[in-house]
Amino acid sequence: MSINILVAELKTTRLELRAYKVGDEFLLFQEYCGDVEASKYLQRQVHTTVSQTQQMLQKWALSYWQQPSEGFSWVIAERKSHLAIGLLTIIQQQNNSLEIHFGLGPRFQGQGYMLEAMKAVI
Repeated sequence: MSINILVAELKTTRLELRAYKVGDEFLLFQEYCGDVEASKYLQRQVHTTVSQTQQMLQKWALSYWQQPSEGFSWVIAERKSHLAIGLLTIIQQQNNSLEIHFGLGPRFQGQGYMLEAMKAVI
């Protein structure tokens, strides 16, 4: 069963949750995916190249928006600047529950961004 019915751009006071746009990979690599501290609790390893981040984004935050799938990611961007600051991923499990993965670059943590993003999704 696909969860693409959930796919939509969402906007909050300070954020926009959206599909991947070319160029997001650079800031997300610098601020989040390539940051050892930001990646230490994730299942994936820290990215060592921008192309690793780009490949992940093309799979989860672009192609899964365009076809039925078991999961997808929103790029979390600041609404004012449109700059990517993190990711929020939803994966459907076999028991029809949803698994949520999320992360922000350390520079953006502790400001209530993820709470704001999760409220928009839920």
